[in-house]
Amino acid sequence: MRLPIKPIPPRESQYGIAPSLVKKRVSELPGMTSVSLKELFPDLPEVIFPNEEGVAVIRKATEKALQNVDMSKIKPEHSVNILASHHG
Repeated sequence: MRLPIKPIPPRESQYGIAPSLVKKRVSELPGMTSVSLKELFPDLPEVIFPNEEGVAVIRKATEKALQNVDMSKIKPEHSVNILASHHG
């Protein structure tokens, strides 16, 4: 059985309770375990970051993804926002 993944310490948030009210985390309960997403969903693509290449692997993947994007309508005075999600 794999040990549970410990969460970051509680912090102030408009969405949750005050950190002082957090007495126990679920990861601290007896018998808790953790599973990787790949175990639950075997068809997920491999994780590319973090790895030994560092953020360079993110740059490579971004450049590859943008290779087939038509950027002819983007003019020098335009700005472009590239959105990304760690969920893929």
